[in-house]
Amino acid sequence: MKKIFFVSILMVSGFIKGERSGQSAMNMPVWPFRVVFLIAFALLALQVYAEIMKSLQKYKAVSHE
Repeated sequence: MKKIFFVSILMVSGFIKGERSGQSAMNMPVWPFRVVFLIAFALLALQVYAEIMKSLQKYKAVSHE
């Protein structure tokens, strides 16, 4: 949870400051990439939660037999 909060703070600060990569001639803004990372991490966490719930449900079904 702390990591999601930290990445969201970085994303907002990069958007407000207009932060650029400074790595190439294109000098692209950084915040869209941070949004993608935040969404990907949130989806991964949701998938882990779903897999844990599915495993617990199977465990309960087996233990009641």
